[in-house]
Amino acid sequence: MLFFFKYNIPKPASKKIESRKLAAPSDANGRITAGYSKAKRTVRAPVRALLLTLTIIAVMCFPVINLFAGEMYDLCYRWQTMNSGKLLFVRYKNPTLEAVLRTYEIYLYNPATEKITLLQKPQEKIYLLPVVSRDRSTINYHSLIEGNDFLVTRNVDTGYSTRLRFDTGGYFLDTAIHYDNNLVVSVEKRGKDKQALYLISNSEARIRRIFNGHDFRDVGFFRDGSVFYTDMIDGLLTLGVVRWISREDVVIDRGIDFAVKAPNGKTVLYAKEGRLSLFRESNNEKIELSRGFIGRPLFSEDGSTAAIIEKGAVRIVNLPSGDIMYFLSFNTENTTGMISNFTFYIVKDNRIFQIKHKKPGQVLSELTREDNPVRLLAASPDDRFLYYQKKDRHEVILFNTRTGEKEVKTFPFQVQEVLPQSGEVSGGEPSGGSFYIRALYTSPSDGLPIRELYLYKMKHGLLVSISTAEDTDIRPYYRVEE
Repeated sequence: MLFFFKYNIPKPASKKIESRKLAAPSDANGRITAGYSKAKRTVRAPVRALLLTLTIIAVMCFPVINLFAGEMYDLCYRWQTMNSGKLLFVRYKNPTLEAVLRTYEIYLYNPATEKITLLQKPQEKIYLLPVVSRDRSTINYHSLIEGNDFLVTRNVDTGYSTRLRFDTGGYFLDTAIHYDNNLVVSVEKRGKDKQALYLISNSEARIRRIFNGHDFRDVGFFRDGSVFYTDMIDGLLTLGVVRWISREDVVIDRGIDFAVKAPNGKTVLYAKEGRLSLFRESNNEKIELSRGFIGRPLFSEDGSTAAIIEKGAVRIVNLPSGDIMYFLSFNTENTTGMISNFTFYIVKDNRIFQIKHKKPGQVLSELTREDNPVRLLAASPDDRFLYYQKKDRHEVILFNTRTGEKEVKTFPFQVQEVLPQSGEVSGGEPSGGSFYIRALYTSPSDGLPIRELYLYKMKHGLLVSISTAEDTDIRPYYRVEE
């Protein structure tokens, strides 16, 4: 049994944000200023206000120059929403130092209690990013404690965990967790140009080798328990399946460009020689979906739908059948897309379009438009809210797709990404448009960006600090973005 430890971080501070609704999309010219509680930010708030003013003046008067080429202090390296609106986030400590000194720190933030928990033992060294289960209830990670290998699988809601210790004769390179939250597949290095896939059962505390390879680039489970992989062999990326139950290994294709598994674990979409194809695990069938596609396909969270953007068109595809539900003629030059379980969104310049892809007989229609180009950030799980920006990266615009109302939030930092809070957060209270923020704030000491983590609570207009420079010695988190 693994007992979790609470990391000694001060309780996240809450700051009041003013809020004002705009009557209609065409009236979205108001601005809302973020005001910090003086009791919480007596020193830092004036500094940030001064830096924000100087930044605005510099942007208006001088061209933008990247002085630091990706250098930053990163206090939120990765993030993922979990059950009940909780947030898993990872810090990467000492990433520029020798490999033995680098380690990931895994934290869980609970918005109902505003507590931050360090999920690993203090003495654990973690060299691989944790993986999250499909239902977002469980994480799996590999760690070292005084030279001993451990594989930990932990339910973040109940705190129940399984900790397995073993020696495979190699070292871990990657892991993936099955949909049952019990089985784990790991990639382990066995020697020069030698790697192997191991199947691990938490319930039976058993591990066995199921496949030998060379240079695995990706690994994961199909819904039926089979393991898919991509392996670089003699300069060619190979896509294959290991059906360990029937002791059958199948090569799907060689010389592919990439492969992406659908979230529901029933299909893999892969690219080769300008063609995008679907592989269906249930019957070994391969179906060509597109030629001349742009970028990678977009998947709905439930894995039942994929959006494929092409030059001059968008295909909305049912999975796992591969049937084209919608073929949309559209000028896709300089566009960005996003798909939820029910809606496909595409942004063209200053306009946002949508189509309800689960309903038959729908047409692509304009949802809203702005006076400047739009950067779409996210959509809430129920499609009620869209989050986007215009030119000012200090702003986030919340668009209510049901009422057509907009709210503009202005923050004293650059908003890099947002992640809608999902589920009920406390006592059955819905998240109601609340969202997590990965923000960039300029360090007053050396001028480098600091990536910080916040939660904006819509109902109360509060900005909650979760992982910020105010609570942390930022020096161990210096890194250079790849």
